[in-house]
Amino acid sequence: MSSPLTRENLLCPKAEVHHSQQFLYNIINSSVDPIFVKDEQHCFVLVNQAFCKLVGRSQAALLGQTDYALFPAEQADAFWEKESQILSTGEESIDEEAITTQTGELRYLSTRKSRFQDVSGRYFIVGTIRDITEQRQASLALAQAKAELEQQVAARTAELREQEQFLRSIYDGTDQGIFVVAVNEDGSFRYADCNAGLIRIQPISKQDLVGKTPIEMYGETAGAQVAHNYQTCLKTGASFSYEECIPKPDGQPQWFFTTLSPVRDVAGRIYRIIGTTVDITESIQTKQALQESEERFRLVAEQTGQLIYDYNFITGEIRWAGAITQMTGKTPEEFQQVDVHAWEQLIHPEDRRMAADLLEKSIQERSPYWVEYRFQQADGRYIFVEDRGALLEDATGEIYRLVGTMTDITERKQAQFELEQSEAKLRQRSEELQDALRQLQRTQTQMIQAEKMSSLGQLVAGVAHEINNPVNFIYGNLSHATQYIQDLMGLLLLYQQHYPVPAPAVQAEAEAIDLPFILKDLPKLIASMRLGAERIQKIVASLRTFSRMDEAEFKAVDIHEGIDSTLMILQSRLKGKSNALTNDQGRRVEIRLLKEYAELPLVECYAGQLNQVFMNILSNAIDALEDAAERSHRMLSGETSDETWQPTIRIRTALLEGQWVQVWIADNGPGIPEAVRQRLFDPFFTTKEVGKGTGMGLSISYQIITERHGGTLECISEPGRGAEFVVTIPLKQRQ
Repeated sequence: MSSPLTRENLLCPKAEVHHSQQFLYNIINSSVDPIFVKDEQHCFVLVNQAFCKLVGRSQAALLGQTDYALFPAEQADAFWEKESQILSTGEESIDEEAITTQTGELRYLSTRKSRFQDVSGRYFIVGTIRDITEQRQASLALAQAKAELEQQVAARTAELREQEQFLRSIYDGTDQGIFVVAVNEDGSFRYADCNAGLIRIQPISKQDLVGKTPIEMYGETAGAQVAHNYQTCLKTGASFSYEECIPKPDGQPQWFFTTLSPVRDVAGRIYRIIGTTVDITESIQTKQALQESEERFRLVAEQTGQLIYDYNFITGEIRWAGAITQMTGKTPEEFQQVDVHAWEQLIHPEDRRMAADLLEKSIQERSPYWVEYRFQQADGRYIFVEDRGALLEDATGEIYRLVGTMTDITERKQAQFELEQSEAKLRQRSEELQDALRQLQRTQTQMIQAEKMSSLGQLVAGVAHEINNPVNFIYGNLSHATQYIQDLMGLLLLYQQHYPVPAPAVQAEAEAIDLPFILKDLPKLIASMRLGAERIQKIVASLRTFSRMDEAEFKAVDIHEGIDSTLMILQSRLKGKSNALTNDQGRRVEIRLLKEYAELPLVECYAGQLNQVFMNILSNAIDALEDAAERSHRMLSGETSDETWQPTIRIRTALLEGQWVQVWIADNGPGIPEAVRQRLFDPFFTTKEVGKGTGMGLSISYQIITERHGGTLECISEPGRGAEFVVTIPLKQRQ
């Protein structure tokens, strides 16, 4: 699209050349890829805006400068050496390089540098740059995700084989090549596995690879370099990425971008290295040398792979350049006929309004234009493009043109979409596995505890039954024995009245057995036996109430009876231990029990399981009080102890709104730290010494209250202020 041939143009050829060069400069400056030109002294003679943005300097500050004014000396040395070779040999260089920006950030670049000779014979270096830092970071993230994925697979059991197959499909289905290197004890390396992606991008088979060393696989030169990279990963113990060239069997070079990640065994030794690699040969292949002047700039624009445009707001015309065929599917001649109206029609209808609104906003704010939308190619297919443009002003300050580039980002969008889908699936599967594992743990603990409680209940019920029969026999005969003894004592008194002077032998025997004491103590002995039998009957009743072997389903019961039966079983612990609950004089201190029972109706519940909850909470409260008393007893000075402290357990019940029953069990022990309180109901969590607790009591209690009864179990505690457990269950269970 050249300017019209006019008399002014014929008379002013320099102006036309200037206009053409200015147009090309505008094209170069609109490119998102940095572009530079250096002279034979390695000084910058041309840079575009993208290059200025990359290094953080203005064009005026860059022109005439060398790399030593921009980058650290070691980086500038490397650039100087490479560009000197290009100037001397004329060979084009395609390489991966790293720079340190003005902010100290390390960026990775894919560079293409060529020698150009102008009409006067001077040499120049023309370079184009593409920032591949995000590509490296994405590769590292993928490698890390792969390593974590393999650890999860290794930790699962046979019942998760379906998950393993799923991961294997990802392993073999990804476009990236993945290989596993075994690290032997002697520090040598052998290939252990590879996926189908590696076989697709390298001319090898899995049988050719597995079991071989790098040198056996790739020869002395390339194999030694490959092994050196593995050794670097082994020494650093961390993931790292690099580019490597591995010749094909026919000698042609093949370039890869490879990431290595170490894998450690349970002992911490690196025994595997996981590698991911992609073929980047196409991005490193040589291009045709740049042409001088306008041809040079045109080729630079085309090789960027971008569609370049110059949109005139006044005429509505658009001048197109760059990778027209690649981006649109049409020839450059055909696409030059596309004006602003035709361009708008090529934007996907759903994205058209967004692109127009952003352009209008950019004009109003006089800011760079940037938008992503779907663009229709000649065959009707849509590709995702990134459209970036810069606004140009005329001499009066009016905006009259938009110069920009369109870049195909379809692969990036697709990769981003696939990555998001993969991450979502992995998160969902991980959550499902975690839920299944937690459910399995809960089921196992419930089965174990149910079996234990069933055995304990049978044992308690059996013992209670065996004790109850002889006790009832003894208690039932005590009344008869009492009557018989009273009759015999009456008869003996009658003998004494009628025969006040017995025979000498009788009198001697009476004195020998201390007959007056026997007559006085025998009624007390019978009364003591009766009291003991009654005590045994109460204990047997408490055991039967606690076990509730005949109440496997919901049944309306008196909760107070369950609490009292539990307290009866724990009566010996409530009286205190001689080596723990003692005061300063060495006397045993009992745990004071305060009961504040409200008038409650019968409550529908699993009585045996509810008694188990009371047993767990009360046992923990007694443990806390015993520990507090033992610590107080071990203090060096009795003056520092609290003589007024009395270990106490307080039990309260209440009926809430006629629908809920609450039971508070509180102690005045040392309290529970917040970090411990939040984990009280976790399975296997315990603060007790090994052998003194399993960490299952409160966890099972929580499941009994919440899952079996549809209630809540809470713990209210602060260090130094005791602990209170609140049990809330419905008065009637929903069927």
